[in-house]
Amino acid sequence: MAGGGEPAERTDVRSARRALEEAAQACSQQGDGAAVRLRVVVDGTGRVIQADAGALADSPAGACAVRAALAARFPATGDRLAFTISIAP
Repeated sequence: MAGGGEPAERTDVRSARRALEEAAQACSQQGDGAAVRLRVVVDGTGRVIQADAGALADSPAGACAVRAALAARFPATGDRLAFTISIAP
């Protein structure tokens, strides 16, 4: 554990997720005012293997968020990780 708190691995994952959230939120400036829900799946090696913005995938904000997710890297944990990011306009 890092400093008696959370394991370093969990802290690293949280930092990577926060960076992705910031990159995806920046994409909202390209949108038409609709909120985007970005579903992300990361494999055990830390590679994003799926990013889906649903019905807004073809919108400028949705496509930008998907690109940001697919470019993101997470620390290898050996476990699959899935989460959703809400991107406000």
